[in-house]
Amino acid sequence: MLRRPSAKMISQTEEAVSWLAYVEREDERSALAAWCRCAATKGLHFKAWCRKQGSNPKTGRARKNRALMAVYSSLARSDMQNNESKLIEGFLRSPASGQIDTNIADEPDEARGVLTWRSDAAFTSIITDKPADFSWAQKRWERRKQKQAAKRKQEAA
Repeated sequence: MLRRPSAKMISQTEEAVSWLAYVEREDERSALAAWCRCAATKGLHFKAWCRKQGSNPKTGRARKNRALMAVYSSLARSDMQNNESKLIEGFLRSPASGQIDTNIADEPDEARGVLTWRSDAAFTSIITDKPADFSWAQKRWERRKQKQAAKRKQEAA
């Protein structure tokens, strides 16, 4: 080096070196470090480093590329990506997102009397005021009770 590195250059270098921690496999990590060293230094060639390690240069490039993808994927996304997504908040209806305007201007659930998913109003149609017909559920329940009674009667006999 002909001149002393600045504090900013040192900080950037330290951060780039810390990115190696994102690569799990040692062989990929060393291939990436060697590739960076060869790119930064005149006279060093990655191909020669691969041969010195006893591997094919094509294998060395594949390891370096896998390491770069591991670093990129770790920097490009977060572990909490789905929790921090701002796209979803427009559809939520909770006190946490009350300050965000709704995407569809409709009557709030509270105004319709729907306070929980279990309330009777939750099962009414938003198109008509006619309550939903759940007579089929009652009929299935009655059929199930009859089958259970017949099964108990048969087991008792």
